[in-house]
Amino acid sequence: MNLRTALLVGLSFFVFLPSTSAQKFEITGHVGYQFNGGLDLSTSLFHRIEVVDSANYGATAGFLFGNLYGVEFQWNHTRADTFAQPVGGGQDIKVFKLNQNQYMGNFLFHFASQ
Repeated sequence: MNLRTALLVGLSFFVFLPSTSAQKFEITGHVGYQFNGGLDLSTSLFHRIEVVDSANYGATAGFLFGNLYGVEFQWNHTRADTFAQPVGGGQDIKVFKLNQNQYMGNFLFHFASQ
């Protein structure tokens, strides 16, 4: 059994075996696509730098304190190629691969109880 299969089986327990703690605790995953842009530069080598659009993925874990309040932690990862346009023209040059991890802490308030 590889790591992905073991992770998938482990996460499926949260979906198929609900319990009383499942009403307070939640783990979700997400997959998406990120539209990136570029930036004009004023250097002697490059005129512009562009980050290529890329897929992203991540997970969110949350906990509810009572019926209305909660906290959650969210992680998002994306990896995109970055190209620079030379000042004199010509083909774009790949300068680096942008690895980006975002970590977010959220406070939740529900306007209605469960």
